[in-house]
Amino acid sequence: MKLIDLCIDKAKYGINASAVEKTKDEDISYLRITDIKENNELNSKLTKTVKKGTSISNYLLKENDIVFARTGNSVGKNYFYDLRDGKIIYAGFLVKFSINPQKVYPKYIKPEMSI
Repeated sequence: MKLIDLCIDKAKYGINASAVEKTKDEDISYLRITDIKENNELNSKLTKTVKKGTSISNYLLKENDIVFARTGNSVGKNYFYDLRDGKIIYAGFLVKFSINPQKVYPKYIKPEMSI
């Protein structure tokens, strides 16, 4: 099966916004390609967010979401969202797929290595 056939809806590109440093009271992190290690885990603590007032609701990752890098030498690098990582929005050079748990056990399709 194709990945898209296992998803709730079509793939979605991330937000086109500049990254700014997080302050200690900000709880929403901004995920960029550079924040994903080669083993598909997050680099240490995410330190970026977007400017206050930016409309982010369409870009918040949810349970069973996976994002893939879609450009440059990083194509295929991916991250399977983990609720323990906190609230995360994803950047424009990432594309998100929302896995439908009625069709497949979501972690079954979690890639263990970059493509």
